[in-house]
Amino acid sequence: MKTGEQILAEGCGRGDNAARRELYDRYAALLLGLCQRYVGDRATAEDVLHDAFLKIFGAIGRFRYRGEGSLRAWMERIAVNTALEHLRRERRLGLCSHARSRSRPR
Repeated sequence: MKTGEQILAEGCGRGDNAARRELYDRYAALLLGLCQRYVGDRATAEDVLHDAFLKIFGAIGRFRYRGEGSLRAWMERIAVNTALEHLRRERRLGLCSHARSRSRPR
């Protein structure tokens, strides 16, 4: 017997927009809180969440159901990795702009 999580993942994999909407509605608040813990502010967390859902929907066909909670855990991992990528990108850009400003003649 298939669980709700498994049915939802399969529907998203088939491109069912209702399933995608249900997935978003069910997990967005949880993933937003997770993103916000990493990046600090809500506006940035919303941007990171958006990027994470793009990745989730793009990769849902590769998701393999491994039991209740596996979809949530898979999505949490994507959200965390997306938040970490954002922080690394910001740090790298911050270091680059800082290095450029120090190298300019005065």
